[in-house]
Amino acid sequence: MRRMLKKLQDNRGITLVEILIGSLMSLIIAASLMEFYISQHNQWITQEKISDMQQNSRAVLEELTRQIRWAGFGISLQPYYQINGDTLLLFTKPGANVDTLRFYIDKSNSLHPNLVKKMDTNPAQLFAENISQISFAQLGSGAIQVSFTAREDRPDEDYASNSGYRTRQVTSRIKLRNV
Repeated sequence: MRRMLKKLQDNRGITLVEILIGSLMSLIIAASLMEFYISQHNQWITQEKISDMQQNSRAVLEELTRQIRWAGFGISLQPYYQINGDTLLLFTKPGANVDTLRFYIDKSNSLHPNLVKKMDTNPAQLFAENISQISFAQLGSGAIQVSFTAREDRPDEDYASNSGYRTRQVTSRIKLRNV
């Protein structure tokens, strides 16, 4: 028993240098883990913004396709549409009157260009945000090609080109149903 007591009294414990070395190693590990977390979090945010842009592009294209396919509905006279560069005018007659539907880029706010939709004489309404340019082209008598550029909502300071905005170019050929 005396022997054990003597052995316990000889143990000195941890020195100040050992505590400092352990603390330094813990700080280095914690800092590297934090750096890894921050980089992964930033990548996740970037991917989320890109995914939102792609989803919005698909939604815009789907709705434009639906509206273009309705062109000429209930009308016997042609043309069912007019293209003027970046403006598309569609004609339908779902009721008693002929409806006109105009799609164009609102350039009043150059920082946030938007695609707007104007029906008849009603005021223009926001159709899609962050569509920086759009063009329409006639492909024969029964199809329209739509091309537009969508961009992210906010610039990314880590992305150097295009003023920090990532963009996506979308082109689709839409066949008119009522031709």
